[in-house]
Amino acid sequence: LATIRLAADILSTRRGVMDESGIQRALQTILSTTDYMTGIVTDVLDLSSMNSDAQQEALSDFPLGKFLRQIAGEFQGTTGGPAAITFEWDGNPVDCTAIPDLLKSAVNNLLDNAVKYSPQGSPVVLRLRQEGKEAVICVEDQGIGIPEEDVAFLHDPFFRASNAVGIPGTGLGLAIVAEAMQRMGGNVGCSKREGGGTIFTLRLPVVGGAEPGGGGPG
Repeated sequence: LATIRLAADILSTRRGVMDESGIQRALQTILSTTDYMTGIVTDVLDLSSMNSDAQQEALSDFPLGKFLRQIAGEFQGTTGGPAAITFEWDGNPVDCTAIPDLLKSAVNNLLDNAVKYSPQGSPVVLRLRQEGKEAVICVEDQGIGIPEEDVAFLHDPFFRASNAVGIPGTGLGLAIVAEAMQRMGGNVGCSKREGGGTIFTLRLPVVGGAEPGGGGPG
């Protein structure tokens, strides 16, 4: 708020003597800071609604293949830059028991982090497979990684890794992921990627506990 107020005061008192580039910088500061604050409010509301008894969405069974492909496509379209999001899936049907809105929120938060903490244009991979009676969703990046001493605290609200200094963020994204997975009877894990980067893994029960089978894309 102080940043927005300062930029607005400068525009109000000095606009007559500012050149166009100065005006645009002040306006961009207001816009970007407002977007950042909107993100904080959205994350807080998402997390608080998950922690309240008001949200009682029922679990449902649905195919994950097309669901995740659509999420990857939508996310790619909103990055506004050269983020390289790819979706890998062998086409075998994987039907899970989950809450679609919560799962979408969890996956989007992981994709957002993967892009945010990776070099511009660095590849981010969303993967789907079935292991036994679990649907496994992975988000893999080639970013800055997570210090080992910070991993245990990643899902604490407002916690940020020690190497995230200077990168905008609320420290709520992974807390939302953890809460969403808990509500759906699943879990989230984190591991280092060989060669640098991070892999986040979401696990959910498959429909009926069926073992993997053949078939085309669902």
